[in-house]
Formats: sequence, structure tokens, C-alpha cells
Amino acid sequence: MVWGNEAESTWICFNRDEDRTRPEEEAFALHEGPNAPLAYARDPQGGGTWLAVSSRGFAVALLNHYLPGDPYEPLNPRSRGLLVRDLAGSPSPEEAMDLFESSDLERYPPFYLYLFTRDRFLGCVWSGDGLFDLMDEEDFICTTSSFKPLEVT
Repeated sequence: MVWGNEAESTWICFNRDEDRTRPEEEAFALHEGPNAPLAYARDPQGGGTWLAVSSRGFAVALLNHYLPGDPYEPLNPRSRGLLVRDLAGSPSPEEAMDLFESSDLERYPPFYLYLFTRDRFLGCVWSGDGLFDLMDEEDFICTTSSFKPLEVT
């Protein structure tokens, strides 16, 4: 995805989780959203996505957060990809963050969540313990892997 001209652009390069046992995702396509069309590739298992672009001028992306030791297991789990789709369906980036902050995060396994606009990036980390840190940066690279998560990061 590129916004603006080459001198002023936002590039979001993203790949799906490396778990090869997952079914193949559906093609990236335009879907009806509650407030505006959304572009995303749908995960056939959970129905959500890891990257959604809103026609309202922002994108939401999620990476799984792999923690050493015993992973956090939600009692009433919900697909993290549905959270991405819900947030991208918000009328504005500000309302997406409001929705995120009011979400029941205990329903989701750990993740990194990112919201991109033309001008800025916001990122959150959910570790499963009810706490998350907000980041606000201009340039960044984030990576995560279930294979040696601390070394890869």
C-alpha cells in the first residue's frame, strides 16, 4: 500500500503467520464495512484478517506476539483477525483507537496491533496480562516469529 507521492509515502509490507498448517487465505479484496469499504485478505478459519485498509484513509495490522514460557490462553477466545476487521471498520483512526481501548482484550491471545495513517503510526502490545503499552513512532520495522521469538525480534 502506498499513500502520497514517492517522497511522501507510507509502505506497509506484511506477510501472514508462518504456520504452514493453516489453510490458504482468500485473495486480498474489497469488502463492505460498517462505515466504508475495507480491503483485506480473509482468513478462512477465523474470518478475520491480519491487515485491513479502510477507504477512510487508515490501515490496521496485527502480528502475533509470541511469549516465552506458558502462553496466555483466553477463557472465551475470539480471533485476533476479527479485532483488526472491527477496528478498520471504524469511521476514523481516532474512533478505531477508542474502540480498541474499550475492547475486552482478555478474549485474545497476545498480539502487536498497529494503526497507520498518512502522517503517523500507533502501536500497541497486548501480552495477555491486561496491560498494553502504546508506541508512537515515525519509522519502524516490527517482526515476530513463533520460531525463537526473542532471537528473531
